[in-house]
Amino acid sequence: MKSAIYMLILINVAVYADRARKDICGGKKQYQFINETKTYADAELYCQQQWRNANGHLGSILNKEENKHILDSVNITIRNNFPYVWIGAVRLMESKTFIWIDGCTSNYSNWRSGQPDNINKHGTEACAEMYTVKDTETTYPGQWNDNFCGHKRAFICQHF
Repeated sequence: MKSAIYMLILINVAVYADRARKDICGGKKQYQFINETKTYADAELYCQQQWRNANGHLGSILNKEENKHILDSVNITIRNNFPYVWIGAVRLMESKTFIWIDGCTSNYSNWRSGQPDNINKHGTEACAEMYTVKDTETTYPGQWNDNFCGHKRAFICQHF
């Protein structure tokens, strides 16, 4: 399963690497909260299929405003029924580096303190999720966590 996820990620990055970043990363993104749970790979595939002609992917978050917009959209829609949602950041192979699955780059991040840590009893934590509710005394809505890609989560798609 881990190999299949990495291959999906690498294929996506390779396909979009040659496209103009200005069109994809600098354009006006639209986000769509998907109120069903899927593994990370299935969520990414869903986004690609639903918005095939509009560069559909799991949502990349390139600044604080996008992070807040996504969090607000999720909380208005679900009223805290899902404490976590998949976002489009993935661990680059076995490194500590996370990249956006659509190939965009940004210096912005909003990791929970101590994250990403790659600690999970289920295996490698290679996929990123956003907390949508206050989970513990040190976890706040809008913060990110790395987690096992095989968990099922609601998710955020983006398209242009």
